[in-house]
This record gives sequence, structure tokens and C-alpha cells, in this order.
Amino acid sequence: MKHLAFLLTIGIATFAATSADAQVLKGGGFSGTLITETAVAPTFSSVDIYTTPSGLKALKFILTQVCVEDRGAVVFSGSTMGTVALFDDCTTFSPGLAIPKGETLTFTEIDESGNIAVMITGVLSKK
Repeated sequence: MKHLAFLLTIGIATFAATSADAQVLKGGGFSGTLITETAVAPTFSSVDIYTTPSGLKALKFILTQVCVEDRGAVVFSGSTMGTVALFDDCTTFSPGLAIPKGETLTFTEIDESGNIAVMITGVLSKK
């Protein structure tokens, strides 16, 4: 558990160094379209699960939850953010993590469990 907390701290520090626009909270949450994506991470391989919209008028993506099947471990990363954290369970980000535009979110399976189901949930927000 200490290892997971350390990786999460490193991931947040890395994430903080990237550029993502600030968001406005309304009524304790974000307004927008709820997005949920699922995939399967093969043994010792990576799977891209979602690419955030890009462009000047693109909606902003706020990551609210990451879930990983509890029989294996995966690294969750972004194309410009780098490693966010090591997951073996569900983690909720409250109020959420602002993900940069055009970011490809990826899971990499790191043990021999193989074919690990992964899922992300977030909000596409106009503001």
C-alpha cells in the first residue's frame, strides 16, 4: 500500500507539471457528458483506452475514476503526462483530474495475470 501511495504521489506531481485548463465546479461537481471507456490489457502489453478531444474548441476531460480488475496490476499513464499511478483496484478522484487536450490514456499490464479488464470514467466539460 505504501508503494501505491508513493507512485500516486509521483504521478500527481508529474501530472501537475502538464498543462490542463482549470475547471469550474457547479453544485459540487462538473457539468457535461459522462464518459466511460473499457478495455482489456494483455499480459505485459499496453492498451490505449481513450484520447481526449483536441483543438481550440475541444471539450475538456475530467477523469473521475479508474478501475482495474482486482486480479492483476497495471500502470496507468498519459501520452504527455507520463505515469500517473499503479492500480490494482478502483480509485476515485474527487473532484477529478483535469486531463490535457489530445492526451492518450493508456494501461500497461505489468505482471503475469494477463487480460486485465480496465475502465475509466470522466466528464467531458464545456468549461
